[in-house]
Amino acid sequence: MHLIEPYSADKVNIKKILKETTQFDQIPGILGFIITSTDGMPIVSTLSSQIDELKISGLIAALLPSSEVAIEEMNKGKMDYIYFKWTEGYFLAMRAGSDAILSVLTEKNARIGIILLVMRRVCDKIAQIL
Repeated sequence: MHLIEPYSADKVNIKKILKETTQFDQIPGILGFIITSTDGMPIVSTLSSQIDELKISGLIAALLPSSEVAIEEMNKGKMDYIYFKWTEGYFLAMRAGSDAILSVLTEKNARIGIILLVMRRVCDKIAQIL
């Protein structure tokens, strides 16, 4: 896991966030996660070093609000999370308060219900911290 500037400067909050994300360690099938600011900057990531976190963060920050607007335009209420299935697993993302987005990448045999439950808890904690 690594911190990404400029957010690593706020060590107290980052340590609190890292403590909350340890819940993911107990869940089999999680390949990694990234916490992104809503303006597209990566905050904390456990994604592979081969992944361009800045690019992914920007895409996530654009994807989630676009999805929220689409749901609202169809008068279907508020969106809780986005969920994409790919050939080898799943991508899940949800808001962590008004300033951050938590995204998780999983294997195809991952227990999505448990992951979503833990994501909600972690998002609630991140929202309080940031």
